[in-house]
Amino acid sequence: MILSNFHTHTSFCDGYDTPESIVLEAISMGFDTLGFSDHSHTAFDPVRSMSRENTAKYIKTVNELKEKYRDKIKILCGVEQDLFSDMPTDEYDYVIGAVHHIIKDGEYIQIDKSPTALRIAADKYFGGDLYSLAEEYYANMERLASRSDVDVMAHFDLVALFSGRMRDFDENNKRYKNAALHAMRRALENDKIIEINTFPVRRGFKVYPYPSEFLLKEVLHKKGKILFSSDSHKKNTLDNGFGIAQAYAYECGFSVIAIDRANDVLKNIE
Repeated sequence: MILSNFHTHTSFCDGYDTPESIVLEAISMGFDTLGFSDHSHTAFDPVRSMSRENTAKYIKTVNELKEKYRDKIKILCGVEQDLFSDMPTDEYDYVIGAVHHIIKDGEYIQIDKSPTALRIAADKYFGGDLYSLAEEYYANMERLASRSDVDVMAHFDLVALFSGRMRDFDENNKRYKNAALHAMRRALENDKIIEINTFPVRRGFKVYPYPSEFLLKEVLHKKGKILFSSDSHKKNTLDNGFGIAQAYAYECGFSVIAIDRANDVLKNIE
């Protein structure tokens, strides 16, 4: 059983519940470790990310909860750091790196907003070519993978969230796969942990978690590290989809030992 979640959002950003209520839920579920990872302040994305004021409050609150519940659960203070955030990361126990946007002509384009928004962006900036847009996204993922402060790569193929609802977006397309694999290899070369994220299953966008099978098999081939996460925004989704994620990892070839190690990958942080 997976008794931890390191990708957890709270009411300090776009989550629904307070950190303490999430801690109490995790304890009731028998969790041994809980990592918080609210969205770093990103100036052009105020709806999703923490404000500067809330960032300080978030760090203070989580660190207080560490001490308050230290005899019941291990708590870590992490952050989901967007590529375009200018906030420091040195106060966190770990950093989950993420790309939610690409930039064209000075405009920040959110790539996980909706299929319609993605299509409009492709038409406006890429001549209608969704694969060019995807290549731009994976170029950003390579930049993220080169950052020394990033420990975990979040929802690696987020750009393909809506591929099942867009007829001309095929994840088996050669250009798409080449861009995605090139970015994944850069991440693995830099010893980044790859997250198996159950969010798209919970929301009904995909049958399997991120990343897609061909990417996860590349992680296996390169002996990379994996981490199971629910990308939780509500306290009742802390372990959502973990059974599916474990079965998916088995199907892709990961052993019981590899999966057990994945469960413990961030638990040794002091």
